Amino acid sequence: MNSSQGKGKKGLSGAAKGYAMLLIMLFVSWAVFKILTPGNFGSPKNLVSYFEASIIATVGAIGFYFVMVMGMFDFSIGANIMLSAIVGCVLATNFNLGYAGILIGSILCGAIVGVLNGVFYVKLRIPSMIVTTGLALIYESLANFIAGSQAPTLPSDLRGFGMMPGNLILAAILLVAVIMLIVALVSGLKKIRAMQEEDAQTLSDDSLKNMDYSSLASKQKAAVLRQVVAPDAVDPGPNKYLIISDGGKDVYIRNLTIVSMPRRDKFANTFSGLMDFPNVTSSVFIEPISEAQMTSKMDNHIKILDSEYNAANGDPNRQRKLQSQYNDASTFAAQVESGENRFFRVGFVFSIIADSLRDLNKQTDLFRAQAAAKNIQISNCISVQAEAYVANAPLNNMVSTASVFIKRDMIKFYQMDKYSVSAIYNYTQSSYSHRNGIALGRDMQTAAPVIFDIYDPSHDGFTLCIAGKTGC
Repeated sequence: MNSSQGKGKKGLSGAAKGYAMLLIMLFVSWAVFKILTPGNFGSPKNLVSYFEASIIATVGAIGFYFVMVMGMFDFSIGANIMLSAIVGCVLATNFNLGYAGILIGSILCGAIVGVLNGVFYVKLRIPSMIVTTGLALIYESLANFIAGSQAPTLPSDLRGFGMMPGNLILAAILLVAVIMLIVALVSGLKKIRAMQEEDAQTLSDDSLKNMDYSSLASKQKAAVLRQVVAPDAVDPGPNKYLIISDGGKDVYIRNLTIVSMPRRDKFANTFSGLMDFPNVTSSVFIEPISEAQMTSKMDNHIKILDSEYNAANGDPNRQRKLQSQYNDASTFAAQVESGENRFFRVGFVFSIIADSLRDLNKQTDLFRAQAAAKNIQISNCISVQAEAYVANAPLNNMVSTASVFIKRDMIKFYQMDKYSVSAIYNYTQSSYSHRNGIALGRDMQTAAPVIFDIYDPSHDGFTLCIAGKTGC
């Protein structure tokens, strides 16, 4: 009987325990300071004063919470509050707008600051920690300029929002707005989850096997892709790897990128070991550089090399290296201007897949060693493993990844001409000859005859590139 009663009892949930701990800590803190300074701490009047002073910080903390949930930082919140308060005060006093100036000016200024932070972060691809720190200095300088030599103050008849009960009313309105926003977000997420579950129920394995994908509508195609591709769960918590759970099994994935590579690459040699590495998915991002843009870059680079060469007078080794770079740059510039050559921005992402963290670390060491043998340095996509994995998705033509910031922040791009780019792709043999077939010509390096048989069982792919003059 005691056993059944014990099973019927339910303990506190994790959230309830967390709230209880916060209340206990609050009471303990109050008791400690009350014991240390009983004369001037803990009185009802002082507690009300502390509460009023904390309202501004609480409002800022609520905004900071949403930024933190998205995995970013905003160090301009304090400057935003100061600038918005000064703008509202100036509009209320200097332009005689009263409370309307305070409300409209402060809210509008804060919204503009938030938009600017977002634009600089998204468009310039600057990390949030850096961009908000720099913008905070600008906002503080602007606030100081607007305020002038004297700190702006509100007249006594316009201080209703800065004291009880006006500040409490504003805080309550903010709290209600935040709760409504959270409820809307949770409701939206529940609807999306319900749609996904509905798609999963209607799309069984048998129906997928017999389905004509080309005849489906776009929404149905998306549902099919989610059913086939999407895993059960994704854990992006670890900074150095990603855990994907599917079918009751955990798969460990580490995403890497190239941060240093040799000046020259060799066809079917430099990158083939990385492309063919076991259990690795690779992506190469190639962006063309316009002729005008590349010509301008080359002209500036040649000017810099020329000035450095003159400054290195008396250092023959330094001058020799600069002269070699100058000659290479001049050759490339002439090729670009004549249309003979063109340049591209090229970046790499590799996803290593393993069944355990131990195997993942072992495979990563082997992959790094393979890259080092070709003078290529590999770096981990720390803290953006999920974004790197999305950018390296095998269904990029189905899934839009153009806005993923991994392509700008964590991939190092290199300027490569068309000949270097042609050596990237995964051709694993530079010379071969079949036992049977037709004679296509002679190998340009070994002079051996090239015999080609389209039905030879040694073919392990669908891509074939034969370059050179025909005839034996």
